[in-house]
Amino acid sequence: MAYRPLPLTPALSPTLIRRVRRRVWRFYRANMRDLPFRRTRDPYRIVVSEYMLQQTQIARVIPKYQDWIRRWPTWRGLAGASLADALTQWSGLGYNRRAKYLHACAKMITTRCRGRLPNDPAFLRTLPGMGPYTASAVLVFAFDAPLVAIDVNIRRAILHLCDLPVSTTPQLVQEIALALLPRGSARNWSYALMDYGALALSKPIKTKFAGKRQTPFVGSNRQLRGAILRETARIQSQTISSLATSCKRSKLETTRAVKDLAREGLLELTGMRVRLPA
Repeated sequence: MAYRPLPLTPALSPTLIRRVRRRVWRFYRANMRDLPFRRTRDPYRIVVSEYMLQQTQIARVIPKYQDWIRRWPTWRGLAGASLADALTQWSGLGYNRRAKYLHACAKMITTRCRGRLPNDPAFLRTLPGMGPYTASAVLVFAFDAPLVAIDVNIRRAILHLCDLPVSTTPQLVQEIALALLPRGSARNWSYALMDYGALALSKPIKTKFAGKRQTPFVGSNRQLRGAILRETARIQSQTISSLATSCKRSKLETTRAVKDLAREGLLELTGMRVRLPA
């Protein structure tokens, strides 16, 4: 992929670019986070980490990521597992459809690409659960592509470092991020910006682009869905009534959640009996 830096935006000057780069690199050298998924360029491991990190704190992801990689170190290994095993292994991370997407990715890459993920943005966007940010992140962290995948921390860092208002559009932030990008250093520069945004800026910048506050987890439908999947992994083929009792929720709530999970392919529902998919 060719390196094509954009022309300088009105918000930047060569002096500012040099100053921002020096500041970020200096901070990163002193404060870089040693995370297990930063020690690899294996596209499989990068994809696993990016799917796990979606809407989930790093501290929760690290042990799950390490256990997952120990169990299935390659695309072929994961493709050979059952979806039920993948869902069981994922238990505790939440948003369980990510496990389903990751399992489907493994089957596609093993079948179509002989177990090797291509450095092709168009192909990446065809993978289940692979949105624009995740595709960009995989290209940057696995292939060092000259891109910047803008997450909340990188956006926060750029707004702060360039003294930009919180109303700055995502398009302008992307242009500025590319203008700041040092040639040949996309991977490390992205890590450096992430750490600067996460560690140096203790107060999050409130912006409509930073994501909405999550609803309380305890007593939520999300908690019930996770409990149903854990119980079904523990005891295969049980009734909705027994699930409702185990999860300490009403039969009506449990039935609705089970039907939603079945529609998403995360459970199989036969009559009133529930099991994980094969």
